[in-house]
Amino acid sequence: MSASQKGSTESAILAALTANNPFERPPVVREQNIWGDSFPDIPSLNAKASDSLFNAVKQVKCADSALEKITSLVFLSDRGVGKSHVIKRVRRRLQATSEGVFIYASADRYGDLSLIDSLFQQSVAESLEQKGGEGVTQWQEIAALIVADAMRSVNPNSKVFTATRLVEKFDQAYLAKRAQGKDLVRAFTNAAKKLLPHIDDYVLRALIWTLSEERGSLAVKWLAGEQLSSEDADDLRLPNSKSKEDANASALTTVTNLISLIGEYKTVVVCFDELDTPAVDELGYT
Repeated sequence: MSASQKGSTESAILAALTANNPFERPPVVREQNIWGDSFPDIPSLNAKASDSLFNAVKQVKCADSALEKITSLVFLSDRGVGKSHVIKRVRRRLQATSEGVFIYASADRYGDLSLIDSLFQQSVAESLEQKGGEGVTQWQEIAALIVADAMRSVNPNSKVFTATRLVEKFDQAYLAKRAQGKDLVRAFTNAAKKLLPHIDDYVLRALIWTLSEERGSLAVKWLAGEQLSSEDADDLRLPNSKSKEDANASALTTVTNLISLIGEYKTVVVCFDELDTPAVDELGYT
């Protein structure tokens, strides 16, 4: 290679690095990175951590005792080593295999610890609004399983639809029943309540509403603890919270109901992230 050719090649490499230098990006993974495809996964990195979590999921699924159905793991390392990359690997695996429901809770958003319960409820709702393995949201996957059980409890020979098909047909079926003076959501809720008597009626009703392409976003908003307009709340027949304080007071009960309900159908994996610098409330508690 001549000196001029070598110089030209080096200039081209330098220009390429200058235009798109990977080392200029901060080595910190944000919440949007967990759900997106912004970085590749290298399974050999921190494989021991992710494998230990997958083994824990397997043990929880196979456990006979209620106490063994719940477990927790803590991963400790310096900042930037790859904890969030492991979390993303877990999310991808759960999505690809439908082994469980994935909830991501970043401590970055929990600045006001007086509202931590409602902020966590929002994390749960937003996580479940992400797509699952069936091409619909995680909310809709669980709602479809509830509806299938409810239909079979009324008629064992009922045709069971996939989650995708149920979402496509739900609004049409709801309007057809309403034209006959019937409430499809109420019928599903009542049937599901008999199977799940420990779950709050309104939580069941809101979750079934997530199957609606027209009203599903309103149901998710209610499940996140946000206030609906009076008209929308009446339309969905869901109660409204009056204030942030009221919403925060009931948030943990709602989340407990949700996780208990989801746990009837799938393993729930909750990943807390960004705990390197814990927040402190006005009393000094972290």
